[in-house]
Amino acid sequence: MAPKLADQMCSMLGGGCKAPLTDKQVAEGANKLNDSQTKALSDNFSSSLKGVTDNPLMREGVSKAIAPKLGGIVGALI
Repeated sequence: MAPKLADQMCSMLGGGCKAPLTDKQVAEGANKLNDSQTKALSDNFSSSLKGVTDNPLMREGVSKAIAPKLGGIVGALI
């Protein structure tokens, strides 16, 4: 699961990776998680970003690109 998650995020951020999931798969995956699970993922992701960079603009850009779809990505991968 971790390599697929990394490739999905890399692709979303414009890296040279190929996304393993389609937009449709991500949208369907979002239905597999409830609101509290999705919020927990988002909270943990935000906390992890703070540990990676001190740059608030970098955190904001990455968060805007990935956070809205994170629940769908995880849901599609499980």
